[in-house]
Amino acid sequence: LSILDAERAALLSLGKKKSDPKEVCKLYEKAIVDSARGGFANHAAVTEERYADYLVGVDDLSEGLYHLDNAIQRFSDWGAVRKAEQLREKRASLIRQCSSSVRRTGPEASTVH
Repeated sequence: LSILDAERAALLSLGKKKSDPKEVCKLYEKAIVDSARGGFANHAAVTEERYADYLVGVDDLSEGLYHLDNAIQRFSDWGAVRKAEQLREKRASLIRQCSSSVRRTGPEASTVH
């Protein structure tokens, strides 16, 4: 499964042995496409979720939320309603964290008086 290649590269990119983040993204995207084309909706959904986690972990919240939304849709389409709801809650939590972080470090926080 190509998801395993993506997961391995993601772990290496976050560990001591650096892996190219662009390569990690290509591997996740390939795994998503391969799963969807192969008719494995469940694998595509899980891969979208894992990719979103990776992106959020490397501070790419915008792309992470995009793939989290895709995961939510794929899990819903697959019939995994509770899992989709869990990811909606996770998404809301990420947005709240981001909003509170922006308030603490917004433009007024960096102004020198």
